[in-house]
Amino acid sequence: MQIAHQGAALPPIGETNGPTPAARPATVVDGRADGLAIRDRVEISGEARQVVAAERGQGGRPEDSTSEEPKTPGSKELTADEKREVEQLKARDLEVRAHEQAHTAALGGGSARFGYEVGPDGNRYAVEGEVPVSIKSTPGNPEQTIAEAQKVARAATAPAQPSGADFSARARALEVERRARDELQQEQAEESRPQDDPEQPVALGAEPPKL
Repeated sequence: MQIAHQGAALPPIGETNGPTPAARPATVVDGRADGLAIRDRVEISGEARQVVAAERGQGGRPEDSTSEEPKTPGSKELTADEKREVEQLKARDLEVRAHEQAHTAALGGGSARFGYEVGPDGNRYAVEGEVPVSIKSTPGNPEQTIAEAQKVARAATAPAQPSGADFSARARALEVERRARDELQQEQAEESRPQDDPEQPVALGAEPPKL
């Protein structure tokens, strides 16, 4: 998971022979609305490999994981190495989508965008994802900012296996929360500060005669 400017461009769809796009360093925008983009690159777990293998045995595939099979006549048979690569891409696709789903579920909504790599079979497989989200800093309402930052921090580490970028995103959200708490404490201190007693009225005039 990575924090970046909201609306940051996704990496281009991977070329068949090109390298897989790498995650970029975390950056954050300060301001009234901190634009964030949760970016992930997910490693393939043994469990994901087993799921893909089971689906392959049943003639299925991960839901919405790839584009339609190419209909080109006379398509060449994949080699053993190419078949292994396709299975790895299927497993990665499955886990990337599950990882991003965990982020969006914790946020209570939103949608993920994916970066793809083209496999030897001509299909596209998701290899990384991005979930746009923002922490809205409401002027004069640090409590709202605190709540927003806490939600993003929880979403950052919602996946079963958070990445290093996920933990970086969580730390950045907690920093936004810390600043909002400082603002809240300052407001509370000003409200509790004792006010000076108003000046007592002084009557002007001659003193009464002494007897």
